[in-house]
Amino acid sequence: LHDALPILKNIISSKGISDEERLGCLLQLGDSYNVLNTDSALTFYAKGYELAEKLGLDSVSIRFNLRTSTYLPLLAFITEASKRFESIDPETIPEGLLEEYYDAARQMYFYIASYYVNYPDIHGPYMKKSQEAQAKLLTLLEDGTPRFMLNQGEYFLCISNTPRPKLSCCCSLTVSPRRITYTPAPVIFWLTFRRRVANTMPTSIISRGRR
Repeated sequence: LHDALPILKNIISSKGISDEERLGCLLQLGDSYNVLNTDSALTFYAKGYELAEKLGLDSVSIRFNLRTSTYLPLLAFITEASKRFESIDPETIPEGLLEEYYDAARQMYFYIASYYVNYPDIHGPYMKKSQEAQAKLLTLLEDGTPRFMLNQGEYFLCISNTPRPKLSCCCSLTVSPRRITYTPAPVIFWLTFRRRVANTMPTSIISRGRR
């Protein structure tokens, strides 16, 4: 991954690539940096958003806006993240972006809730919003796929109230919604794991927004 970053940076600075290629590289760079260097990730997302807006590619600009909203809370820009996200009406976005919309909502509200873990009156409503978004996301994912199983497992873990069993590293788990409770895993672990799952998704930045 790290070896590819200089290549991607060189590509976006080149004048011989198409706008779609440039946008795709900006998204890949943002996604590559968002775990360990959120400032850099947000910079690439901002450049992608500006270019998409300039080209009049509404669905693409929404994708960059969703990414920005997701990771702003990691820098404590909670109000800006919420404002950006809530400016996007799910009724007006392309069907092909609904998965990303609800996935962004799930993650963003979870990050915000994590800041208020010692303040139940604030933490609770944000966690509820995260769970509601994940429930809607599950209705859009294909049953049995890695993304479906990951989100289903997280959702059941999150809504359960009883102690969870011991888990072995890298184990396969069948989750019962009535028997397991959720203890948030480290952010870096989940982001890294989710990226591996997301690698199975289509890569064209424009075609995905048209579905």
